[in-house]
Amino acid sequence: MVSSETQRSHFQSQKVKAQPLPLEPGYVRVRLRAAAVNWRDLLVVENSPLYIPTHQGLVPLGDGAGEIVEISSKGSLWSVGDRVISVPNCGWKQGYDVADFNPVSGYGSSNVDGTLSKFKIVRDDGIVKAPSNLSWEEAACLPVAGGSAWNALFHGPTPVKPGDFVLTEGTGGLSTFAIQIASAAGASVISTSSSDDKLEVAKRLGATYTINYTKYPKWSERFWNLLAIEV
Repeated sequence: MVSSETQRSHFQSQKVKAQPLPLEPGYVRVRLRAAAVNWRDLLVVENSPLYIPTHQGLVPLGDGAGEIVEISSKGSLWSVGDRVISVPNCGWKQGYDVADFNPVSGYGSSNVDGTLSKFKIVRDDGIVKAPSNLSWEEAACLPVAGGSAWNALFHGPTPVKPGDFVLTEGTGGLSTFAIQIASAAGASVISTSSSDDKLEVAKRLGATYTINYTKYPKWSERFWNLLAIEV
């Protein structure tokens, strides 16, 4: 396997390394085709006290997409050739649309190597099937931001339903996924940002209303006024 490991701090200090990857029962070998960077990954490579590697040479990144090239047993959930994406910090069970928290599979942090690698050995429940209509790069962006948005919208105390209002703050990865998912679910989305250009993108993604909080310092008042218009 060829991977990029963290030596000191910053991505500029990454070192390419070759190492053997034996396949154990309950695991599959994935040929990674794309990986995505999240804010957590920057904290990891910069040695943030929030994410301290517990072994030298940690392979960073938690998001990735690729194809299975080897399975360890006939009882595996997967087949060679399946397109899959990583499930950071989670264990997925077939038939469920949400995963259980599982720190053992926290790819790219602590002592668990991540997805900045040519090949990766992963547990059967450390991956899910990738949508067939997405490119490798698009699929690799789904797990952290897309999964977090889905979980917040549908697996919190009050799951979003048609006719609800959803507020997204900022236009980062999580918010842009939330805009699209909530809009597709029939909710009205109100998005905030400091940039009119970014708010135009939010509209194209499905936001019903937008608020530039540099123009409306008391943007919460604008938010409630928009709700009153809709109600």
